[in-house]
Amino acid sequence: MQPAQQPDASDTPSAETSPTPSAPELDVPAAPAAPDAPADAQAETPTLPGEPLPSSGDGAGKSASKSAQRRSGNKLLGSLAGKIILIVLVVLVAAAGSAAVVVAPGHNPLKLFSGRPSTPIATPTLAASPTPIALGKTLVTYRGHSKSVTAIAWSPDGKYIASGSKDGTVQVWDSSTGKPRLTYRGHTDAVNALAWSPDGTRIASGSSDGTVQVWNAADGSHILTFPGASTPVWAVAWSPDGTRIASGDANDIMRVWDAATGGHVVICNHTRPVTAISWSPDGRYVASGSEDGTVGVWNPNSGSQIFSYRGHYPDNVETVAWSPDGTRIASGGDDDTVQIWDATTGGHVVTYRGHSKTVTAVAWSPDGTRLASGSGDSTVQVWYASGNGFVFTYTGHMFYVNAVAWSPDGRRIASGGDDDTVQVWGAGQA
Repeated sequence: MQPAQQPDASDTPSAETSPTPSAPELDVPAAPAAPDAPADAQAETPTLPGEPLPSSGDGAGKSASKSAQRRSGNKLLGSLAGKIILIVLVVLVAAAGSAAVVVAPGHNPLKLFSGRPSTPIATPTLAASPTPIALGKTLVTYRGHSKSVTAIAWSPDGKYIASGSKDGTVQVWDSSTGKPRLTYRGHTDAVNALAWSPDGTRIASGSSDGTVQVWNAADGSHILTFPGASTPVWAVAWSPDGTRIASGDANDIMRVWDAATGGHVVICNHTRPVTAISWSPDGRYVASGSEDGTVGVWNPNSGSQIFSYRGHYPDNVETVAWSPDGTRIASGGDDDTVQIWDATTGGHVVTYRGHSKTVTAVAWSPDGTRLASGSGDSTVQVWYASGNGFVFTYTGHMFYVNAVAWSPDGRRIASGGDDDTVQVWGAGQA
């Protein structure tokens, strides 16, 4: 994405241009209770040897009366019979009690019965999904860059974040602690775009030095450089299968490369610089946004254009993102809007008008229910992709927000901007 011009201090908004709705109160779902045992499996707590047997009510009284009558005729026989009956009852009750216990995996059945029989035994609960992180709660602020942060990408496992900057570096760091892992210094000018390979082993970065470079995500070693663009590269994206890389540059061209060799596969032409790229989840199509005011949808094998979306025209398109289910595309631009449209027909679905300046970045939540959009108004706004309402405004940045990325597990959002920071914050729950 081509970063927008940093505003003068006078242009920096000191407050929202319209009243900001308060963040909705979030209800954290309780872990579901374990299902009740079937009716035929219910049993009383077994009585242990040495403890008195539980009373059986009226029937026990009648049996005691009859035993007294027999005892007067044959005390020895009654005594022996009573002892035998007691032993049999203890064995039967203990067997019935043990049969009614369902031992959860990983639990020691002996521990379930530790202590006195009257001690309550906790019912095992089903595993709960990870607790959502409070919406807007800042978790990490990364300050490793010396100039504007222009691009952000999460590793597929969510453990690391790669951030690109006008300082010419790509830095990889721990997403939970902010601890640096490595710095890649292969470019000679600003890094404008980057993307992590689907298998997590490589990172591709595009720069104003006119190159796309691929390098090892673990140690930063250079793998290959794609030549051919004599002007800044503004966009980079891996195909879902990791075999191809698409890049967009100021020569008005989207190029599709072989990720293993760096050879050209396809060239697709706009009439102005290409600023943003996103692949369809199935890898059959690729969308490109341009300063010509259009989003083109292309066949990456033939280079033929499927259709062109012109909802932002004549304003520049700055960002494009395909929905996780492949049915919709979101785009943002210099008209200060985010527009969602049908990925098959190009038909308009919804327009979001919450920002007061250029929309520089959009990112879908992994479940496709929400969108996060970054803007020159220094905010990141989260809203429902269905068009059913605004969710939250994040105001942690002081200047332009240039990049936004949702974590793979959907619990965090990372944003970077002209304040030279990357901020990681809670995404709440859908």
